[in-house]
Amino acid sequence: LKINPDYAYVLNNYAYFLCIEDRKLKKAEDMSYRAVQADPDNANSLDTYGWILYLMGKPEEAKPHFKRAMLYGGKDSPVILDHYAEVLFALGEYPMARVYWDKALKINGGEVADLEERVAKRKRQMEKGK
Repeated sequence: LKINPDYAYVLNNYAYFLCIEDRKLKKAEDMSYRAVQADPDNANSLDTYGWILYLMGKPEEAKPHFKRAMLYGGKDSPVILDHYAEVLFALGEYPMARVYWDKALKINGGEVADLEERVAKRKRQMEKGK
């Protein structure tokens, strides 16, 4: 970033690292926003930005970024599908959350280590919420 402060790939990866460590979310949000501005059709960048917004308690702001990520390859990533489902769950959109979690489970192959366990827990929560 010292050499090229606008390098979208590095901005996105660093922002994602910060968010999975749950550190400096505002800094991560700023970096991720810049990455999305530089490459607005990149599903990974859209996922990172949406996920950071979600972690900051802004699921309604996160949702459109995930919808866009789905258009640009996000539906092929269990991580992105899982993140989108979490956002939908937070918004109370349980049927759609279930759809995206089911898609994530079908293609996971171990990429999201605890996916089955978390989805089962969320589905129990959805059943109680009915």
